[in-house]
Amino acid sequence: MHSRLFLLLIFSAAAQGAIEVSDIRMGLGGYGVSQASWSESYSAGPWSNSDSGNDSGTGWDGSVCGAFSLIYTKGHLPYGGGFIWAAGFESTFESHRSTIMDFPDQPVNTDTFALVGRAGFGLPIGPRVHLECMPEVHFGGMVTDVYDSDGLVLERRSASGSYGAIGLHLGGYVTVDHHLVLGIAGGFRRVAGHYSANFVSTGGYDEGALYYTQWGGQFEIGIRF
Repeated sequence: MHSRLFLLLIFSAAAQGAIEVSDIRMGLGGYGVSQASWSESYSAGPWSNSDSGNDSGTGWDGSVCGAFSLIYTKGHLPYGGGFIWAAGFESTFESHRSTIMDFPDQPVNTDTFALVGRAGFGLPIGPRVHLECMPEVHFGGMVTDVYDSDGLVLERRSASGSYGAIGLHLGGYVTVDHHLVLGIAGGFRRVAGHYSANFVSTGGYDEGALYYTQWGGQFEIGIRF
C-alpha cells in the first residue's frame, strides 16, 4: 500500500511539468574501493635485486578514492520521463598499501583521467527537480606507483598506461533561479587499468594490471543554459 502511494506521488509530480536539461556541471566526491585484484610481470635488469617472474593477488588495505568531474548533460524530459545523455571528463585519485610482488606494504598512489559517456533515462519531478539513471563508460589513462630495488636503494617510479571502466550513474538535481543547478550523484563503476615502467637504477621492466570496483557519490554544481 505504501509503495503504491509513493509511486503514485512521484508520477503525479512528474506530470506537472517537462524539463529541458542543458547543463555543465562540476562534481567533487569520494568513492570506496572493493573487489580489488592485481597481476604483474617483472623482468629483472642487470642490477635488480629481484628475479624475473609473474604474480597476482587480491585486495589491498587503506584504500580511499576522490573524484573530480566536469560533465555536460543534455535531455528533453517530458511527462513520464525521457532520454538523457552526458559527456565530459573525470579524474580520480586512489591510495592504498601495496601487496604486489616483492614490495608489500609500500604506499601506492593511483591517478586516473578519462573521457566519460553516459546515456539513459531522466524523470522530471515537477518543473525544477529531476532524477537521472544512466549507464556510463570511461576511457583514458592511469598512472600508478611501482617499486624496484638493487639491494641498497628502493626505487619508486610512476608507471603509466590505459584505464577503462563501466558503471551506473544515479542522480537527483534541482534548478535554482532557472540557471543554477545543484545535485547529488552516486553509483558504481568497475575499473580495469594497465601500466608499465622502466627502472633507472636496476634496468628492470615492470608491467601489470589493476582491477577494482568504485562505489560512492559526489556533490555537483552547474549552470543550465
